[in-house]
Amino acid sequence: MNYYVNIEEMPLYNWEKCQDGDLTFIRKDILLGSEEQDFKAWELLQYDYMERFGVSTKHARFSILQRDLLVLKLEKIIGEDRFIDSKIDDLQDEIKSFFSSNVQERNIMDKTLIHLNKEYNCGLDKKKISVFHFYLMIEEYGKKN
Repeated sequence: MNYYVNIEEMPLYNWEKCQDGDLTFIRKDILLGSEEQDFKAWELLQYDYMERFGVSTKHARFSILQRDLLVLKLEKIIGEDRFIDSKIDDLQDEIKSFFSSNVQERNIMDKTLIHLNKEYNCGLDKKKISVFHFYLMIEEYGKKN
């Protein structure tokens, strides 16, 4: 398959790029795939992450926004409410804000990687460590401290 299908194989670097909104990084070969397939593969990875590490309040809010956006788009198809377009724009703006806040999270992830490297003396590289192992190390580090 041309896509990363679980967080054990996906590099942390690619995960960050997808978190920033560029879902082409979910592809193993960036030239093979489509936006629709990217989105489906991303959903599968999100479910895999949530099954293993739980759902953060941010992820829960993001899911609610996506659901609300879908409902509004369906209402727009069914009826002709002119205010729905405004509501859709508002929700899309809020969803986009999740991607801009990922820059701050990436800085935190970089700092966390530095601390994990110091703690475990193992030379972690974002392009080599999987998402699963990164978050597992954070979990274990938290238990230890």
